[in-house]
Amino acid sequence: MLENRVIAAGVTQQAYIINAITNAKIVTSDEIEVLKDISMSLSDLVRQIRGMANNLNQITKFMNSTGVVPGEAVLKEFYKSTNEFRTECDLIWQSIRSSIVNRQKPKKL
Repeated sequence: MLENRVIAAGVTQQAYIINAITNAKIVTSDEIEVLKDISMSLSDLVRQIRGMANNLNQITKFMNSTGVVPGEAVLKEFYKSTNEFRTECDLIWQSIRSSIVNRQKPKKL
């Protein structure tokens, strides 16, 4: 039984016992993988936010320096990419919420 729990947690038996004794939360290797995936997704989102902010900043500088408003096609493309980004953020947020809810449920190791 202990061996199965150690394997499920993905740690050494010694680490498992020390964590159990100190009343620490023992995280399974599956949970760690989920958290790594979420972290990678958030890193990608941060990169996308920076790119979108840069694009918006360039459009704003162009408008301020020339007094010309970008064409409808440019604004529609920016609107489209913003909506795609919002959808992606929603999916990642749902994943984070699901992960939190699943971690709060008592688990038998």
